[in-house]
Amino acid sequence: MALVNNERDNHIIPIYLKGPAVELTDDSTPALPVDTSLIVFDIGGGGAQSFTLADGTVPGQILTLIAEDADATNDVSITIANYVFADFVVVKLDNIDESCTLMWTGEQWVPLALGVAELDAS
Repeated sequence: MALVNNERDNHIIPIYLKGPAVELTDDSTPALPVDTSLIVFDIGGGGAQSFTLADGTVPGQILTLIAEDADATNDVSITIANYVFADFVVVKLDNIDESCTLMWTGEQWVPLALGVAELDAS
């Protein structure tokens, strides 16, 4: 049996992995870094925390956001500046291990995986 389309030189997703994982415990610096591929939120206390996600830097950049420690009282809300779903620009992580993986297209953040309880309207 022959392989179909085995010549795919131009079908590679550029993965942008730069910098170490970033762990945040509060929103004292509300602008999330975009020079990393993993942001971990350890919000075990202190109430609701709010962050903003600016535009990515390289098309194909992948960013995973994960709640290492969160609950209904101590949660994380991330407002995404340019999100493909304009009506839902806030990702809320309010349980342990909830996550969101996004890819920057050069114009918008697109969800690749949503392991979250809710997306909030703008």
